[in-house]
Amino acid sequence: GYLPCGVGMKVLMFMWHGEAPAATPQGRPPTPQLEQCGFFDTPLSVNCMATIKSFILCGDIQKSIHFLQWRDKGPNQRVLSRLSHDYHAAAACAVDFLVEGKSLTLLAIDDRQNVRLYVFDMANPASYKGKRLLHHAAFHLPCAVTKLLRQRIRTAAPGANGKPATVFGSLFASREGSLG
Repeated sequence: GYLPCGVGMKVLMFMWHGEAPAATPQGRPPTPQLEQCGFFDTPLSVNCMATIKSFILCGDIQKSIHFLQWRDKGPNQRVLSRLSHDYHAAAACAVDFLVEGKSLTLLAIDDRQNVRLYVFDMANPASYKGKRLLHHAAFHLPCAVTKLLRQRIRTAAPGANGKPATVFGSLFASREGSLG
């Protein structure tokens, strides 16, 4: 499996083999270790992160959000690349993904208690061929949100294939102790 980590100005990608390295020091038992296999340099500092499948959403302390994708096509073709980002300066405090069927919405909450929803659409001319995240909606909360938790939502409405659609929402916790 893979483990992304935000460390200062970098997003580091680690791989877990479950095997101990061949060169283990004398007298120490072989211990499985994480191996760094990719990185991405952010403009300032990563302070929150969310993942879903091969996509990573990073919140920056001043430069809003970055939408990344991890591609693993073999031992020498592993790439962590930025698909898009928000051009507006904002301090992202919490980020997450909202899923409804095959549509993916990016959720970011900033330090001014604003909830912003973004979409990634390469076909839209306003996105500059996908380099810019499109601002979909925004609203203000009366409390400072510190944590988001993705939660599956049960739906009764059938999806396109007749089965219930896959829907994931997000719960939030605030500094004042409220949940929403």
